[in-house]
Amino acid sequence: MNIQKVAEGTYAIDPVIFGIQEFTSVYLLIGDTLALIDSGSPKAAPLILNGIRALGYRPEDVSWIILSHIHFDHASGAGELLKFMPQARVYLHYEGYNHILDPSRLTASAKRVFGDMIDKWYGGFAPVPKEKAISGNDGEIIDLGSSRKLKVLATSGHAKHGICLYDATIGGLFTGDEAGVYFPSGPAIIPTSPPPDFDPDHNLKTIKKLQDLKPKMLLFAHYSVTKAVDKTLKIYMDTLISWKEAVKEGIQKGFNFDEIVKVLKSHATKTLDCIRDREDLFSWIMSYHIPMCAEGYIYYLKNKIKSV
Repeated sequence: MNIQKVAEGTYAIDPVIFGIQEFTSVYLLIGDTLALIDSGSPKAAPLILNGIRALGYRPEDVSWIILSHIHFDHASGAGELLKFMPQARVYLHYEGYNHILDPSRLTASAKRVFGDMIDKWYGGFAPVPKEKAISGNDGEIIDLGSSRKLKVLATSGHAKHGICLYDATIGGLFTGDEAGVYFPSGPAIIPTSPPPDFDPDHNLKTIKKLQDLKPKMLLFAHYSVTKAVDKTLKIYMDTLISWKEAVKEGIQKGFNFDEIVKVLKSHATKTLDCIRDREDLFSWIMSYHIPMCAEGYIYYLKNKIKSV
């Protein structure tokens, strides 16, 4: 079991999403109450519960499950965890509220992209009872006690139902997927751009908004943390733009989908030498993540701004 103390009263638990270690983080925050940032999947619930217990806490004492957004790898396990966290409430952006109560449309959409792998990876999407769900919005404060408060920042680059959380107690910014996928072994960072919500222009605006907070640390949902805040966000923004231009050029040249995927794989391969020795992770990124990113950029360029 991979558990790391990343800041005072802040622990990263690896839920081993996709069966891949050191690729996803959920965070346990300790105040007067306990909060979990993201829930992983139903399949990951035993690992998360055992991680909490290994740290000397009881799942029954968790008061908050805060979802950075409602994609499967971050939110599908909330309903399952609630079975072991009877006093917990699930906080999420209002755009995701109805989906967390009834994930059927979300499931159908995900299966259109990934097919039966959805069940294999996640074990379904456990719905959250209405009385347990809280519809949140930008600027709200989640008070954990002991002077520890989380400021909610609505984001709209990765997904319209996204939030980031700023924790002034540790100077930490929990980025969800809004600031990309981070690989600490590099370090390296790449976009994550699923259709249909992905909007790189909004994403850039969000990153600038996050920079204004002057955080001391970024805590990624994928994966781990960094204190090289300005450098990391600058590289992310540059990559966000360069991938957009690469896809746009491919469309203008008449490339088909597979050819555009090949272009993005070329960009990603140069960035991800640091994980070439991790066959499971590198293969997953190339086989699933990059094609999904290509779909997101293509959808944005063709349907949202109609620039090609």
